[in-house]
Amino acid sequence: MNASLKILCLFFTLYSFDVFAQPVTPGEHGLKEFRIEDKKLGTINFYVDTTNLKSKSPLFIETNGSGGMPLCLYIKGQKFVTTYTSYSSLLLDKTKDKFHYVILGKPGTAFCDTLSLDMGVEEFQKNGAKAVMLNYRFSPEYTKRLSLYWRVEATKVVVSYLIKHGFWDRTKLVAYGYSEGGQVVPALAVAEKRITHVISVVGSGLNQFYGDILEWRIKAQRGEISQQGAQDSIVSYMAKVTDIYKNPNNVTKEFGGHSYKRWASFGSSIPFEKPQKVKYTNLLN
Repeated sequence: MNASLKILCLFFTLYSFDVFAQPVTPGEHGLKEFRIEDKKLGTINFYVDTTNLKSKSPLFIETNGSGGMPLCLYIKGQKFVTTYTSYSSLLLDKTKDKFHYVILGKPGTAFCDTLSLDMGVEEFQKNGAKAVMLNYRFSPEYTKRLSLYWRVEATKVVVSYLIKHGFWDRTKLVAYGYSEGGQVVPALAVAEKRITHVISVVGSGLNQFYGDILEWRIKAQRGEISQQGAQDSIVSYMAKVTDIYKNPNNVTKEFGGHSYKRWASFGSSIPFEKPQKVKYTNLLN
């Protein structure tokens, strides 16, 4: 199972899956959509909860995981429809009364999109994550632009917009990220000095290419595969990694469902080292 499919499976486990109600607009999710046109970054869509929209509050920015999925996906199957969200509705519910909850969309990606699948509800419940991964196509704009640089810089632009337009009360500014977002927020905290709190969840501490290498070594140690088998896999894997670093801006070559550009940008950053460069406090303070 490749990294993208693992993340999508995690989304289906942790986030909204509803076979009855199908909210598909930002407003139906309790969010207001904003748009910024930036000369370098292109269109930046972001969403703020509407609970206390006109008041100044602390900011809670969710930085979601990998892939060019919309924040809401309307899925049409055989005799059923459902919606899937790639943001945390639980976080929205828990933060909206005390914070402005904020989440950015991915480049070139609408808030909601539709996907038709040729399967019934029982099959979807068993294999839905894989089916979505195989059938949903990320936008060309996403592939062209998505990188660690884009995610950090776009978030900085949004933070400046929110401050300029009176959303922030200049107390807490929380950057929360999971998976790929968990790798974004340490770099974001270094680049955006106004961030006061950082929460990184299941993001890699080392260069993200280490994950598969460690997995092969662990399997060999457990006797699940041979040491030679692990080494052969690593040698083959490193050949691909080397090619990625030789072509760091290539958006036509892909690995694990993502462009070389995306992999090279994240591979250039070691998340574990970032907290050493920034002073931060505990969210519970």
